[in-house]
Amino acid sequence: MKVLHVTVWPGPPFSGANVNCYHFLKRLTPRHAARFIVVANEGTAGTITGEKLAALGIPNEGSDIVAHPLVLWPSIARECAFSSLPPYIGFLERVVGARLRRTAQRALASWKPDLLMVWWAGFASMILPVTGPPRVLYACDSLSLAAHDAAIHALNPVKRAYHRLVTGRSRAFEQTVYPQFDQVVFITERDAQHAALPDSTAVTVIPNGVDTVSLRPLEAASERSQRPVIAFHGRLAFPPNAECVSFLANELGSRLQETLNRDGFELRIVGGDAGSGLKELQRGRSWFNLTGYVDDLREGLASATVYVAPILSGAGMKNKVLDAMACGLPVVGTKEAFSGLDVSSGVHCVVCSRREIPECVIKLLQDPSRRQSLGAAAREWVGKNANWDVLADRFDEVLRRASGKAAE
Repeated sequence: MKVLHVTVWPGPPFSGANVNCYHFLKRLTPRHAARFIVVANEGTAGTITGEKLAALGIPNEGSDIVAHPLVLWPSIARECAFSSLPPYIGFLERVVGARLRRTAQRALASWKPDLLMVWWAGFASMILPVTGPPRVLYACDSLSLAAHDAAIHALNPVKRAYHRLVTGRSRAFEQTVYPQFDQVVFITERDAQHAALPDSTAVTVIPNGVDTVSLRPLEAASERSQRPVIAFHGRLAFPPNAECVSFLANELGSRLQETLNRDGFELRIVGGDAGSGLKELQRGRSWFNLTGYVDDLREGLASATVYVAPILSGAGMKNKVLDAMACGLPVVGTKEAFSGLDVSSGVHCVVCSRREIPECVIKLLQDPSRRQSLGAAAREWVGKNANWDVLADRFDEVLRRASGKAAE
């Protein structure tokens, strides 16, 4: 089977926006001939080639790059005023939509694939006018659910109004665009149900996986830090992640300083793109460590004592929680942090309200045997339920079904 993939850049630096795509492509492209159209910002587009994809373990028969300028807030404000699409999607439609359609139509005409695979929902409306083979959309999480949750938790009235606008536009986008694909893939039942697509839409739920080979517990306890390390990670330019870090510094860190003294612990924040506000949090806090982006995530996480996920809003599943569980860490988090994961509080993790997080962390720091038990159970859970190879087999079935080659 020949598959034309329309995708964001699926390689490093990895984040929640591309890590799923990378793991699926790494396992699917050896099974089927693949060609790529990669949509990327102008700062990175010049470095993307088919050879670079192959070096990531993603074999291909060529690639086309569609570059767009960086998205700035004035552009988003323009789309809020003059477009009916979700603002970021409206921006991309305006600046690269026509080029993406032309590029896709040329590739379809010359390469003649059996299937068109779209790896980000934002490209879906741009691809619809393109005529050709059956189409599969990896919707991932529900755009409208993420915006709805953001509106509920926004304290700033301007941000609240913005997220409400995005919620309405995203709901309309999902319900008018997604049903025009032959298969739509979500990562949780909650996301699929919130999108509320017509019954005639072929919807499949395939959850996130986690790389349990690269992300694993330390071999020896002696490799752990001598003082307690409380960890969190993510792309720090993403507002929900930045808000979590502020909570960890101002609420959890301050409480731990009272209990463990200023030099008695480390709050380790792993991830790039920290803004000036987060960097300012380091002032006078010797225990607050912004590591920046790391190539080896295990190096930043596995030596931690406890992982904390004070997440309030969002959709889909939280890759960061799966990463920490794969490293054998006891994870303390809100109910939202474990959304989409069939785990039990007290067995695989500790689920609590954000207000309760400091005391739950302190109790875990005082109980090594409970930390070990939770971490071991978490690692066992991801091994059984979040295996990328098994999930890729399920995705392969979706591709074959959509293309009409299920019997091959």
